[in-house]
Amino acid sequence: MSSGERVIRKFRAEADLEELYAFVECYEVLKSSGEASGSEEEKEVSEPAAYEHEYSFRLVSPMPRTVFDLEKGGSIGDRVGGGANLIVEPIEEDEDSDDE
Repeated sequence: MSSGERVIRKFRAEADLEELYAFVECYEVLKSSGEASGSEEEKEVSEPAAYEHEYSFRLVSPMPRTVFDLEKGGSIGDRVGGGANLIVEPIEEDEDSDDE
């Protein structure tokens, strides 16, 4: 994680890569709410119309360096494989402006 914490988590191979990004984005909230307890009742939630979330980080593998960006899509199994060490790398704001 960007905090330096090491987290081990399994995902379904057929899960979309965005599920992995969403987990990283929401990890602190999940951790503080006791995600593993399962005692809280799940509520039906929908995102606002025309909403497009932008992540402030990217997931990369260290060796060989591979960036797992969401633009290419795909499942976790296809893109990342059966097991990997991933690093949460912050995206600097000036990098975004260079791309435009």
